[in-house]
Amino acid sequence: MNITKYFAYSKINLGLQVLNKRNDGYHNINTVFYRINLCDEMEFSMSEDIIIEADIPLEIPQKENLIYKAGKLVLDYKNIQTGFKVVVNKRIPVGAGLGGGSSDAATTIIALNYLYDMKLSTNEIIQLASIIGSDCAFFAAGCQSALGTGRGDIITPFDFILNNNIVLVNPGIHVSTPFAYKSLERGFEEKSAIDFKQTLEKFNTSLFKDYLINDFEPTIFKLYPEIADIKTKLYYLGADFALMSGSGSTVFALFPKLIETKELNKMFPNCFIYNSKE
Repeated sequence: MNITKYFAYSKINLGLQVLNKRNDGYHNINTVFYRINLCDEMEFSMSEDIIIEADIPLEIPQKENLIYKAGKLVLDYKNIQTGFKVVVNKRIPVGAGLGGGSSDAATTIIALNYLYDMKLSTNEIIQLASIIGSDCAFFAAGCQSALGTGRGDIITPFDFILNNNIVLVNPGIHVSTPFAYKSLERGFEEKSAIDFKQTLEKFNTSLFKDYLINDFEPTIFKLYPEIADIKTKLYYLGADFALMSGSGSTVFALFPKLIETKELNKMFPNCFIYNSKE
């Protein structure tokens, strides 16, 4: 059996604006996607049918799973009548603003392209991924950092690396992305976009808090004050910068030096913790 193993990485948003509502019902955004090493592990093999197995309960019907949708899309695109089996070791929290589902979907397209020798170009992979979800295009592009515009599907990679200790804290709250967008009550008039890329390239991380914002924070923090409390505590622990990722509920922090996981666990009991340096 030909088994291929892939790592589906997560992302944080180094700044996120929702600029305006679009005629297609989506929103135009301005963000910087940044890939981090927290990842799901996925093992693919050929199968007559589509089979998805995971080490956590799959709480939605299989045909609604983004892995299924991505796999079916690319198999139909190449007129392949058979399926695939995937075994997922889920490490990225679900509904946490880290793009776990989108990354799994994009990785599925990449894996099937190899498994079935489809010879898809990178642009084809990105376009197919964009059909599944807005964030999928970033993961399909395979870059470390990129500007995300349009509905998040227009990806412009650029060279940028964070040398900080990156910490994630997720309280286990599932924030509905459609609800988060609706709560902003954006109209069709487009607001001015901040040059996030310039801030990242020009300033030390200790100054990011003066320039990088997430438009979802005020609404989500009001609804879930415990998420706002996480951000406050991360600054208390010495973070240079902290921000909610995506529409929540994960808050990430950039620390100038190593912080021990046991200290984080003490400050954030019953939360999911990711520490890039441990």
